[in-house]
Amino acid sequence: MKQYGILLIIVSFLLTGCTTTDTVKGNGVTYSEYFKSLDKLDEKFNEEYRKPVPIHEWMKMAPQSLQNSIHLPEATKLPFKPVEQLATHVTMKDEDGIMKEQVQFSYHGDSNQFFIITVTEVDENPLAQFNFPADGVDPVGNEFRKEPLIEDFLIYHQIITTNSALTYKYYRFDEKINQINIVVTRANELYSYYNGHVYHIGYSSINNTSEQFYQEMLQLARYIIVGDIH
Repeated sequence: MKQYGILLIIVSFLLTGCTTTDTVKGNGVTYSEYFKSLDKLDEKFNEEYRKPVPIHEWMKMAPQSLQNSIHLPEATKLPFKPVEQLATHVTMKDEDGIMKEQVQFSYHGDSNQFFIITVTEVDENPLAQFNFPADGVDPVGNEFRKEPLIEDFLIYHQIITTNSALTYKYYRFDEKINQINIVVTRANELYSYYNGHVYHIGYSSINNTSEQFYQEMLQLARYIIVGDIH
């Protein structure tokens, strides 16, 4: 009977696809300030947070649906050398009580440089009815671009070109209090939808403001979402 109980626990772990059994405290969810009225991610609740793990470990244990939705870049493709690479897995419920999965892949470098990918399950494409601003700027005057992703899907690119910026949020684990907090900062951002997931990428790199750099980040985002495009 005891062996049966142990087996049941193992099977349950495999079925749920948990990346770690270590749950920790948390403080809200992350979302795009610009697109929150469309994807409603700021309205999710009843969150459960799992302790961040190295990205390569998460990929071995993650739910297959999330594994299939991401193509992680090689570290050499990032605009800086990462000194930390972590995956943070969060589950949350929508207003109908349906559980959604979210994972954040964070690459941090020296001097507050970062490249952060957040993938969230959604029921429908929040961009289906989105009206691109005619002036090509976001609400605080930064450049806002509409680019092709694949087929009929688009990717939107917010580039900081003024002294102001919409807030950018990401998860950061505080080991001292065993809690995941939300860091609020500013960043260049990419946002898209593809195959049942919202992709939100924020990046910040010192002194990289050339058009070539922004194009490289766009191409990297395309690879992350859909893989190699032939």
